[in-house]
Order: sequence, then structure tokens, then C-alpha cells
Amino acid sequence: MVSVTLRPLKYTWDYRDGHKVPVRESRREKGVDVLCVLALVDLARSGRYDVVVLASRDTDLAPALDAAARTSGTKVEAAKWYDPADRRTHGNIRTQTRLWTTSMTREHFMASLDPRTYP
Repeated sequence: MVSVTLRPLKYTWDYRDGHKVPVRESRREKGVDVLCVLALVDLARSGRYDVVVLASRDTDLAPALDAAARTSGTKVEAAKWYDPADRRTHGNIRTQTRLWTTSMTREHFMASLDPRTYP
């Protein structure tokens, strides 16, 4: 069973069909990094999960990945955005612990979208 936790985000722009476009002001981000870090470490430490995956390309979260990986019994992995044309997206998030990292292209991301509306 997979449990997805969604956090509210705020982006001022996005890419659509290769063009940079403004995003609605209603999309907001408030403390998302801290919430992700807390959830990641708490889930790994709980011992209730075989694998905990952090989906982010934010390299500031590397220490949280390391902290979670130091827990016993839970495997910690990362999933990140990958654009073959953008060298900044190549490679893994640099952590002290060697972690499995899944790189998602736009095609992978679009295929993973969940069309359901959650309450």
C-alpha cells in the first residue's frame, strides 16, 4: 500500500509545452521543506515501512535523507526530476549514505499523475 502526502505549493512560473508561463497566485508553499524533512525522518524511524521515498530535487534535503537512512530497518530512497537537456538535473542528490535515486523525466512524471481528487 502506498500513502501519498501532498503539500500546498507556490510557484510563480511553470513550463508548459517548453514555454515558461505564470502560475495562478492561489498556489502557495509554506514550510514545505521542513514538513518533508519531518515526515521523512518520522516515517523512517517508525519502523512501519519497508521503504520511504523522498520525491525532490532539492539538494538542501540531503542531510534529512542521511538522517533517515541512519535509522534501522527502513530503506530510504529518493526520486528526482531529470531533464536530459539540463546538466543540472544529472546525477544523484549528494548524500553521505549511498541512496538509490530514481530519475523521472517529464514522460515519467506525466504517467505517474493521479487523476483522483482527494478530500
